[in-house]
Amino acid sequence: MIPTTPRRLLVSLVFAALVVVGVGCQTAPASNAEPAAAGSFAGSKPWLRTELYMAAAPTTEWQRFLSEVVTPRFPGGFTVLEAQGQRQGPSGKIRSLPSRLLVLLHPADAASEAGIESIRTAFKDRFHQISVLRSTSPATVGF
Repeated sequence: MIPTTPRRLLVSLVFAALVVVGVGCQTAPASNAEPAAAGSFAGSKPWLRTELYMAAAPTTEWQRFLSEVVTPRFPGGFTVLEAQGQRQGPSGKIRSLPSRLLVLLHPADAASEAGIESIRTAFKDRFHQISVLRSTSPATVGF
């Protein structure tokens, strides 16, 4: 057993403190890359996700609407989901009805905004609807 002297104890404590401080001060390797934003992934970019909730129209008329109105404004693509909705009409009566959900992923720009609003207006006019519900939220996308 090695005798413990005050000097040896002091040297041991200083050595232990240097090890602890040295470990805590390690830095990450330098990088030129920006840190990733929350929710991002390799190759991603911030866009918007807009959902348009529409009453179901007859299939052939709906397909024509997609071809004539939606596709020219969003030729890069979109998604349509069949849904069952419920809403309260102007009379106060609750109605359950088949619906369609049009999902658009797009940049936050004037062209997308104009396209979305023209789709809403065209749908209301063509299918004699009072409204088209719109929901827009941030989305992180990658292709």
